[in-house]
Amino acid sequence: MKRVLLPVLAAGLTTLAGTGHAADGTINFTGSVIGTTCNISINGTAAPAGATVTLAPATESDLDAPGKTAVPTPFDMMLTGCASTGKVSAYFESGPGVSGGLVVNTGTATNVSLMVYDNAVGAGNFIPLGAVDQDDTTRVNIVGGNATLKYGVKYIAIGGAATVGSVKGAVTYHILYE
Repeated sequence: MKRVLLPVLAAGLTTLAGTGHAADGTINFTGSVIGTTCNISINGTAAPAGATVTLAPATESDLDAPGKTAVPTPFDMMLTGCASTGKVSAYFESGPGVSGGLVVNTGTATNVSLMVYDNAVGAGNFIPLGAVDQDDTTRVNIVGGNATLKYGVKYIAIGGAATVGSVKGAVTYHILYE
């Protein structure tokens, strides 16, 4: 009996020795729990109740070719009563109402969408909605419990010349605290 068991045991150990063993490691997680977040308003209208930014009308000639933009309209996200300190930014989601990083037009005009941009220094950079690193565009310090995030929105022609009609859209945002 011992003679049969020893070769089987030796074969099993050889098989185990032949399989590789990956290195073990540790993943550490860090985070924090912060106090009450800030009160938010957009251009003076309390949010998240549903603020509206109204753009001036664009003309067909403003948007007569794909990629052309018109009527930049700045808007401010004002944060007050912040319990935390540090930096703050907004993250604009992808999802329903967003395609290719743009706000989808649900109005009657065709070949037009809306693009959100960073307005901290004027005309600013396009913010691709839903992109992982978009919060790098506008980060501001919370000072005295307050901060103002400066963004903007403008029309953009897509797929051809825009046609006459209404333009409507919406995007969901989150305030990120550092």
